Amino acid sequence: MREKIEQLRAQISAELTEGLSREEFKKLREKYLSNKSGEIPNLMKEMRNVPKEERPEFGKIVNVFKVWAEGRFDEIDSALKA
Repeated sequence: MREKIEQLRAQISAELTEGLSREEFKKLREKYLSNKSGEIPNLMKEMRNVPKEERPEFGKIVNVFKVWAEGRFDEIDSALKA
């Protein structure tokens, strides 16, 4: 699971650049953060497949990643608005 998170982190870092158009940015935000089909919410849905004793640690790891991703999207959003 950590490998998947690191893959997603690398993808987000590579795809999120300040040269994005507003439309491209919106599509990326939806791809990763959308509640219905986003990659990060889907990680949380996978928690049901994690053994019960590992769920707290898994949840913390995913939450830290989610906060990082949201922060990164907010940074780029601010840059695009400027």
